[in-house]
Amino acid sequence: MSSDPHPRTSMRDRLSSIHGQIAIALMLIAIGMSVATVNDYRAVQRLRESGVSAMGTVVRTEYSRYSSDDAIVRFTTRDGRHIRTRVDGSRWQGSPLIDDQRQVLYDPADPSGNVLDPQAGFMQIVNPRKAVVVLLAVPLAVLLWWQQADAFFWLSFWITKMKRRRGTADR
Repeated sequence: MSSDPHPRTSMRDRLSSIHGQIAIALMLIAIGMSVATVNDYRAVQRLRESGVSAMGTVVRTEYSRYSSDDAIVRFTTRDGRHIRTRVDGSRWQGSPLIDDQRQVLYDPADPSGNVLDPQAGFMQIVNPRKAVVVLLAVPLAVLLWWQQADAFFWLSFWITKMKRRRGTADR
């Protein structure tokens, strides 16, 4: 049994505190990133299993601030439609080069929206930024939830320690 005579009060206090609210927000972000990663993985698996193959040509590359270079690819579908679409850098093996030709897989129901370089590996498809957010957000949320104000002390202590190490390393 708990020594706290009012367990609901302590939970309510956590929920109403800024630390508790930040912890909840971090967990929601982690859940959202996890769901997005699973959805990306499933979409790629469906393409690998039932996608249609076509020869694609890179006509342009675009730099994306938050991901690898995106390829603007042109290909012709089986029914003769000419498609020009963006393939996210996470779905393309290596850096796309203009006039590079390679096989692509496309979804016949959405040929301009769901395209994949079949050579792209698992680590490319699973966005590492999403994984890092989840790996950082969950422990921080738990720490904030259970430790409340002490969490900020330990987090600031760790950041200060890292800054000191960098400062001495630069000299």
